[in-house]
Amino acid sequence: MTGNLKNLFFKHREYIYIILIAITFMAYVLSYALLSISTFLFVLFFFSDTRTSLKLKWYKIKSNKMVLLFVLYFVCQCIGLSYSENIDYGLKRINTLLPILFLPAIIYTEYLNKSVFRKLLKFIRLYVIVVFTIFLSIHVFIDQLSLHVFALFVLTEKLGISQFYMVFIFVIPIIFSLDELIARKNVILNIFYIICLLFFVFLFSNKTSILMLVLVFSIKLIDHFKNEKLLFKLFIFFVTPMLLALLVYNTTGIKHKFNIMLKSTDFNIEIIKTKNKVTYTKNTLEHRLLINYLSLEEIINHFPFGTGTGDYQDVLNNSYQEVYFKLGIKEKFNNHNQYISEALKTGILGFSIFIILLYCLFKSVNLKNQYYFIILLFFTIGCFFESYLDRQHGVIIFSFMIPLFYVYENQIRE
Repeated sequence: MTGNLKNLFFKHREYIYIILIAITFMAYVLSYALLSISTFLFVLFFFSDTRTSLKLKWYKIKSNKMVLLFVLYFVCQCIGLSYSENIDYGLKRINTLLPILFLPAIIYTEYLNKSVFRKLLKFIRLYVIVVFTIFLSIHVFIDQLSLHVFALFVLTEKLGISQFYMVFIFVIPIIFSLDELIARKNVILNIFYIICLLFFVFLFSNKTSILMLVLVFSIKLIDHFKNEKLLFKLFIFFVTPMLLALLVYNTTGIKHKFNIMLKSTDFNIEIIKTKNKVTYTKNTLEHRLLINYLSLEEIINHFPFGTGTGDYQDVLNNSYQEVYFKLGIKEKFNNHNQYISEALKTGILGFSIFIILLYCLFKSVNLKNQYYFIILLFFTIGCFFESYLDRQHGVIIFSFMIPLFYVYENQIRE
């Protein structure tokens, strides 16, 4: 009986792998706990293989530069922990970053059935729309709240997930639908899917998410019209983003945020300090400018090794106290910039490894890497506005989604 189950497992192993991937994507929009469980199930799956296959995987891991860089990044965080005073907070950060140690290694070495994975992408598109339609129905009809606070009440309060992270799970089905639309497959259905997906992204009322959408449509259109004349491509590149930006700007939440930002933003750091000393301001751009200014001061003070993996948030909180940054003191903001966060945590070593890792990931891009390139580009741009790797969902984007779509678009079965 045991032998039959073992044979059955190995016979369907590649389908079990797809199921684990599906669970991870599904958990991404539902539960931190389920997402954590799904990531560690990959470890059990990885070692549930023949001795010969495990030896081959180990050889692939040792010879894969990208895997080694991911591991080196994680090791650097552990080194930063060794000279931290707040060990408890440092261990929490290490625990959050733990998937970076093993997920890329697993994904780069496991075989991915491309045809089945494509069916999974089609399922994810429907799943995301259905789940968020349920969320929206509860928000409007049961909680009786307006659309413009959807992101605040559903994403932030109920799910505990920022729009910065959630947009990635929408970009994937948008790319899938655009590909099918360009290929003239199920045209009406794909237009419907794109409208639904864009509707929910607009509800997020997040400026960075809108920038990502503009880039998606620009990249896809340029790729589609790559054989056209340069003038036509320039027209597509400039006009399409402008039309999309105009549409988005007239969406209530985005328009309101832009108006606040345009009317209230100062770039003099002393004025920003004064404004945030006397009241709880709502200008997120000014918050980021002030946080970055304070962080750069601390980076210089702790050069070249940084504050340590466990102490960087304490150092930031102390900086907020020193300038009486009221909202920063209340909310205990992180850096909202992954690059500055790396330099603050682990100094020149951690910052350099992170930049080298991103550089090598981009070196792997080719013209066929639509999913991989777009998700990697979004992550890299988003790191200027969010400390992605301070949160579990950001770690999943970095260590799971990016390697997964690289494999999907480049893997050749041996």
